[in-house]
Amino acid sequence: PDSGEVTSITQPNDIGKFRNSRDYFQHGTTRSYLNTPFYDMTTQRIEMVVSAPIRSEGGPLRGVLAGKINLARMSQIVTRQMNEVSGIDLKLIARSRLFVAGHEG
Repeated sequence: PDSGEVTSITQPNDIGKFRNSRDYFQHGTTRSYLNTPFYDMTTQRIEMVVSAPIRSEGGPLRGVLAGKINLARMSQIVTRQMNEVSGIDLKLIARSRLFVAGHEG
C-alpha cells in the first residue's frame, strides 16, 4: 500500500500508475485529507481531491481511497441552496483562502 500504485479506478488508463508523491496519497495513508483546489489539465476545470486510509480490522494500512470533487457541481448545489433560502450568503472557501463554490461578489 505504501507504493501508491493505482490498482482500481474509474479511468482504466491510470491503472499501474504511481501516486505516492501526491499530497492526497501521503496524507491519506494516516488520516482523511482534502487538498487545496488545483486546475486539472485533463478535465479543464478546478478540482479538489479527498482521500482517506483504508485499514483492515486491527489497523494495518490496506490502501488509500481517493476521489475528485466536482467543484462546478458543488457550486450549483450551494447556489441552489442560496436561492431557496433568502437572506443567506453561502461560500465555500479552501484553507488556502481560495474561493471554491457559491456566489462570488
